[in-house]
Order: sequence, then C-alpha cells, then structure tokens
Amino acid sequence: MTKRILSVICIAAACASASAAIPTIDEITGSYIQSDSTIYTDSETGAQQVQWNQCNDFTIERVEGSDNKIAISGYWRSRNGVRHTFEATYNATLGRISIPAGSVLWIDNVYPGGGTPVQSEIKLYNYEQDPTTGNWGLSQRDIMFIYDDDRDCFVHSGYTAITTQWPNEQTGEMEEIIPENPVYNTTLLPANGTVANHSYGFEAAKTDEETGEIISYNLIDYGEESRPCYVDYATGTILNLLKNDMYGHGAMAQFVADDNIFIIPAQAIGAVTSGLDYDYRVLAAATLDPDTHYPMLSDDTQDWHLATYATPNSDGTMHVSMPTSAIFAAAYDETTGQLQVDGNAVFEMLEKLEITFTPNGDATSAIDEVTTDGMENRTVASEEYFDLQGRRITTPVAAGIVIKKTTYTDGTTQSTKQLTTGK
Repeated sequence: MTKRILSVICIAAACASASAAIPTIDEITGSYIQSDSTIYTDSETGAQQVQWNQCNDFTIERVEGSDNKIAISGYWRSRNGVRHTFEATYNATLGRISIPAGSVLWIDNVYPGGGTPVQSEIKLYNYEQDPTTGNWGLSQRDIMFIYDDDRDCFVHSGYTAITTQWPNEQTGEMEEIIPENPVYNTTLLPANGTVANHSYGFEAAKTDEETGEIISYNLIDYGEESRPCYVDYATGTILNLLKNDMYGHGAMAQFVADDNIFIIPAQAIGAVTSGLDYDYRVLAAATLDPDTHYPMLSDDTQDWHLATYATPNSDGTMHVSMPTSAIFAAAYDETTGQLQVDGNAVFEMLEKLEITFTPNGDATSAIDEVTTDGMENRTVASEEYFDLQGRRITTPVAAGIVIKKTTYTDGTTQSTKQLTTGK
C-alpha cells in the first residue's frame, strides 16, 4: 500500500547533544517520552522509508529495596489512559534497560464471537528475522534499550512487537497473535517539559428551520489536560504536544524559534480514523466567532501559524503560551500534493495551549548563526532548499518549514531553518 509521507524525522537525532556519563539507577527515574518509527513500502516503486510513527509518555521508578529493578508505568501507549506497570532490569555499568521477552504489559479483554469477554495477556517481544529461513517471528531475547551517552537517551535498534492472546476455535486454548505493524527503532527520551491545554468540543444548539444552517453551538468542556513532553531546539521538534486518539498516542509538531519568537506552523498532527471524508487532523491558529464561539480560519494561510513569545523563567525553563487554536479536518490533494484544510470541520478548540520546558540546546535560537568576522563581504554562489527529510526541493511556495543552504564563493556554507508563508 502506498503511504503518504507528511512528516518524517530521525528521532534519534532529536536526543540531547551534550555528552554525559552513564546515569545511575536513581538518575534514570522520572518521566520519559517513548518515540518510535515504522517502515512503509511504496507499492509502486518498492522503495522503503522510515517514518516517525507515534509517541506517548511513561515513567520509570526504582523498585524499593532493589539495586537493579525498575518499574515502568504507561509504556507502549497503554489503552484508554490506564497506566499499567511492569518490571525491568537496569545495568548501571553498561547503561542497559532489559525487558524480558514475553513480559506482560497489561491484561485486556477480547470478545471472541462478540460474546463473553475473555482476559488476554498483552506481551512484548523483539520481532526478528531468522537468518537461515528469512522468516520473521518473535524472539526470546530480552528487549534491550542501550544508553547513548552522546545524546542522553535510551535506544532500541530493530523491531519490537506486542502480542494479543486469542482462543483457538477448536481447542479454546489461548494463542498468541502477532500484530501486523511492529514498531521500529524505539527511543526513550527524558522529558524536558510539560504541555497544558484546555479544550472544547461543539454540538449544534440551534439551526435555521429553512436552511438547516447552524446558528449557535453548545460548548462541550473537555477540561484541563497536562502531560510531559520533549522539546528539541536542534531539530525544531515537539513530541507529545497533544493527544491525538483514544489510546493516548501523542502528536509530533515542528516549530521555529528565532530569538524569543516561537512559531508552530499549521500542520498535520494526526490521522482521521472516524470514517469521515478526511485524512488528517491539522492544528492551526483560529479566531472565535463572537456569537457561536466556534473557531474560524483566516482567509490568509499565514495567519494559521501559532506565533508567540518564549518567556525565560528564573529557574532556567522557558514558557510559551499559544494563542487560541483549533484542530481542523483536512484532506490530501493528490494533484497539488498539499493538505486542504476544511475550516467548517472542527474536532476541538484549544482555548489554552502552554508549553514549559528546559531547553536542550541553544535557548535563544534554533536557527544556525553565522560568524560575521571577515564574512560581511562574502558573495553568494548558490542557494538550495531542502525539506525536513534532507531532500532537495525547488524554491518553496507552500507554507511550512524548509532548510535553506547558502553556498558562498569562498567555499563556506550556511544552513538556516526558514518558515515559508505560501506567498
């Protein structure tokens, strides 16, 4: 099946760049962001591409009285917000988190034939290819996350998969079913921030009897939400910005920071799975209708970007408070290769969206700076544009983030992130 690639990023490169010693078991406790990828194959060309898949937040705590046992809570996007807990082992000498093959992440209900629910153990395994037969299957090796001291995060190379137990039709015994899409190259990043939001939904309150047009809405208060996040200045990436489905999957968003200006361009943050005639959910700035309080998109796409100031706090953190925004439905246009946002299809309105984080890089700018000494009179030889996947593109016309590489006649180069407005 051909997969549209809208947001591809090497999450391993989003880890902090400062080198650090292997942390102790007490130093690894706290909140984390689990981020993983998947590999898609183009049905027409056969080309494979690694695409960022999804993320969620979880916690690691030390098991009281143990020198090497840790309790992991919320790992693998626990269902319906329930944070199931299991134990793993941490080797502080090697910097390795080991999860035994077949560890039970949680116990769920399955409904064979739609009848009485049966409890099913959801287990975690490495998913590997047999070098002799070439067949893929579950491995009995421990799932190993290795600490990367250059980037201060834990990385699992290869595939992991969960299994669901299902009763055999003949014997009734529970059998393990392997899912269709194992995840690839999972990274565990220590959370460096928190996102808080207050969201509302809508239902029609009054309609015009003749035209059927909705005159007013009732607001459905979804309440305050808060979650750990990971903000990376090096790549302009926020992980776990918003929840985008019932299972607690977190959204990734790109941003541009220039001095104290912080911009989140309008972008897709999740897929639509409700059967509507849309492909994606798009986060964009919006104004509120004074009569209905329903969010409205501007006619100018540049106004869709969420722009504000990043305020430094006395404790070394930075705070960003975004303007009113909303999550709109969007369809993918095969002709233009762009998303077409429908301002009349709203999933929710965000009255509040605030991010507080400790910068893991240059807190003043995510844009490469040029040393000006002796370079004021350089002559530009060429300018090239690249997307966030490193692919060369023509002069950008669509709104979004691109990388501009300038080459000078003296052989020096400068690469900068730019926010294009579609003008």
